[in-house]
Amino acid sequence: MSSLEELNRLPRTRKEALSQGSKFYFNGEGCSKGHVSPFYTASYNCVECRHEAEKKRPPRKHDPNYGKKYRESEAGRATLAAYESTELRKRSRKNTLLKFQYGITLNEYEKMFRDQLGLCDVCSDKMDSSTRRLCPCVDHNHETGKIRGLLCGACNKGISHLKESPQILQQAIRYIRRHASHNT
Repeated sequence: MSSLEELNRLPRTRKEALSQGSKFYFNGEGCSKGHVSPFYTASYNCVECRHEAEKKRPPRKHDPNYGKKYRESEAGRATLAAYESTELRKRSRKNTLLKFQYGITLNEYEKMFRDQLGLCDVCSDKMDSSTRRLCPCVDHNHETGKIRGLLCGACNKGISHLKESPQILQQAIRYIRRHASHNT
């Protein structure tokens, strides 16, 4: 905020700034140190005073060892293990993973699961998170990223190993049928 014209466009009171959702307000008066500057709506702080304080503060350095002593202590390990095992943490981690990998939320994933009645979209086996083979997997087109549905782990791997190719899948079907008569 450099010019007086820009400052005068800001809300005049904190109350106005809050109602407008503005980060700053400018009442035309100086702060206790005499700065004629806008104020932060959230903290009532003068912008200039805050800049001065930041200049005086020693630069922060990322310390990879911060908290290491506690995390490695018996109490720290117990606290971390308790936190990691909570259902809330597991759901949070799964939600983050689904958003990152597929762009969907855990709620959307759970709705897909309910809509499919917990059954794999290919083999119709009941999916179960406790077993790797039947664990629900988000099936998606690797070229477009479009989600097709939930599959059990076995069907998801099968489609993936057959390169998501309808032609290869048809050849695999012909192969199984051709050799099916030899097994009886």
